[in-house]
Amino acid sequence: MAIRHPNTWGRVVGAISSTFMRRQLKDPDVRRKAWPDYTFGCKRVLFSSHFLPALQRPNVELVTDPIERLSPSGVHTASGQEHAVDCIIYGTGFKTTDFMFPMEITGAGGTSLRDAWAAGPHAHLGLAVPGFPSLFVMYGPNTNTSGGSIIVYLEAQAAYLRQALAQVRDRGVAAIDVRPEVEAESDRRLQARFAGTAWTRCDSWYRGEHGRIVTNWPGYMREYVAQTKVLDPSEYSFVPMAVPELEPDVLGSADGAAQDRVA
Repeated sequence: MAIRHPNTWGRVVGAISSTFMRRQLKDPDVRRKAWPDYTFGCKRVLFSSHFLPALQRPNVELVTDPIERLSPSGVHTASGQEHAVDCIIYGTGFKTTDFMFPMEITGAGGTSLRDAWAAGPHAHLGLAVPGFPSLFVMYGPNTNTSGGSIIVYLEAQAAYLRQALAQVRDRGVAAIDVRPEVEAESDRRLQARFAGTAWTRCDSWYRGEHGRIVTNWPGYMREYVAQTKVLDPSEYSFVPMAVPELEPDVLGSADGAAQDRVA
């Protein structure tokens, strides 16, 4: 609620968060360094009663200067100070917006998924990519939860995928492919829902290199479950089974047999 309505609920929850932080951060210097400079909810919200007090322990120093270089004895920051250390932990995170990469995936007509997603990953319901028959991406673009369990999303996706496989089986076709216009329209509506939300008010791991928010679902969890509950066959095209080509000698034998039967 606070993330989707930053000017109303976001201000209220943000004020509560600020009060909580002020109570836990008594040291004004530590408070200045740790204080968020972005809209509440724009980045992941941390709920903890132990993290902030730990920053003020006598054996802890919070350093926010950029790291300039490492030396055998410690870490040198841009301020010119050396911080002696015994151990360095690289908390570099992970690539949240790469999804299927670095795998190289080729769809119909030799289209590369990397090319199809050149402007940012997108998929119908975060699952189906047009031009890539029977390719379903679980925990794909825009299916990260902003509150709740990702397991709920994965279970909904698995049930939807099962329906897709059932369509392929029951129709006796080779594959199922989401219609490009369906995916394009669903992506347009999805991206439009981010307007005015806290997600758009800072540069965070939710965004791809082109600025699109490609990780999070803009609605509520119950909405995603409802939208993936029943697969609509009209949103898909179905790839027929390929007819095997006969070898020339087999074809000749078949023609001869047909002529014998005519005679």
